[in-house]
Amino acid sequence: MTTPADKNGRALQLHPEASGPSHENTRHNGPPSRRPPSFKARLSAGSRLLLLSAALLAANGFIGHGIGWILLTTTLGPTAYLLLAHPERTGPRVRDAVMGHTAATACGLACLAAFGLWNQPSGLEQHHDTLPQIGAQALAVGATLFILTLFCAHHPPAAATGLLITSGITRPGPLLYGMLTGLAIVICGSALLAKTRWHRRRIRPGLLTSSSESAEGQPSPEVTAPERGAASTPRSQGSSHERA
Repeated sequence: MTTPADKNGRALQLHPEASGPSHENTRHNGPPSRRPPSFKARLSAGSRLLLLSAALLAANGFIGHGIGWILLTTTLGPTAYLLLAHPERTGPRVRDAVMGHTAATACGLACLAAFGLWNQPSGLEQHHDTLPQIGAQALAVGATLFILTLFCAHHPPAAATGLLITSGITRPGPLLYGMLTGLAIVICGSALLAKTRWHRRRIRPGLLTSSSESAEGQPSPEVTAPERGAASTPRSQGSSHERA
């Protein structure tokens, strides 16, 4: 085996770095920058998400109208958004949503009982929050965040659920039952819609998370082909020198 030579005939010494980027450089440089989808793809995905979310919440409202409960509350919108517009982790997000709203409901009811607010009118009816209501709302949200952090189930809309309960807007009774029923419909409906082929083909290509997911899903071998060639070059040179 012959070694490369320059124009003057002098032998060149090969270095592993010359054959390709080292693994350490690749590791420290971080992942490649991800470009957002094209404007046309985002426009198409946004239009379909508009129709999909509006239809889901409208169906929720019609069901509530039919059974005489208020199912549409402020906690439904963020929950539907997370599940429909961020479908790359549908399974974990559904788990987070269920655990988050369950923990928020339990914390909210516990704070109502602890502060003696079980039958207290809401702040909207009183036109102000009482001091016990303020304490119950703050403690309910804090306890919800504590529990979700312990179980690694991060779901921001759950904080709104705790506030709605402790403020008295969805106090125990038909108001609370309606909110929980609406949450169940939105979580199940959004999870099912996010797994459909139509959602994968028509909406996900226009979402930033889709490009991130595809970029993160690409294999990143620890030793690339150029690095293997660079690693084998010194050994092959050494064996050729030994034979010489």
